Amino acid sequence: MAVIPVASSVGLQLLLQPATSGAIAQGACAGLGVLYPAYATFKAVETTKQDPVEANKQLSQWVTYWTIFGGVSVVEGLFSKKPPGYHHVKLLFLLWLQSSSYQGARRLYLNHARPFLLKHEHQADHLLGQIQNFMARPELAWMADHFHRFAAQVPGLEWLPWV
Repeated sequence: MAVIPVASSVGLQLLLQPATSGAIAQGACAGLGVLYPAYATFKAVETTKQDPVEANKQLSQWVTYWTIFGGVSVVEGLFSKKPPGYHHVKLLFLLWLQSSSYQGARRLYLNHARPFLLKHEHQADHLLGQIQNFMARPELAWMADHFHRFAAQVPGLEWLPWV
């Protein structure tokens, strides 16, 4: 039974040493930042038939999370170099965003993202309309069709869902 406290102590020490655990923290960010929320979102969607009230609550939490996560990912993508310990702090931040007791994503959404989106909603709708009009052009449909045909002939790409 003494193995469990030793194992958790070693695991905690490894996670808290930025020089040796950056890859572990980065992997944990991917798992806890994307994989777990994706699965939780799936579960919430699948619960809609059994318990619509609970499903609505869960969907609201996860849609809010994805809104904040997307915004953070855009900002994060602007910086190529990350400081030491970055993924450790990000991991804690992601846990705070997902926490039902702290409701980090909800707080950031209500206090920052929502006011920003409401202020720029008209401009965003206009831009998205222009993009949709551009994407509906016949020459783009022709190019997409030819790309699809090309990709279908490339060995190894047949596993892609759109091929």
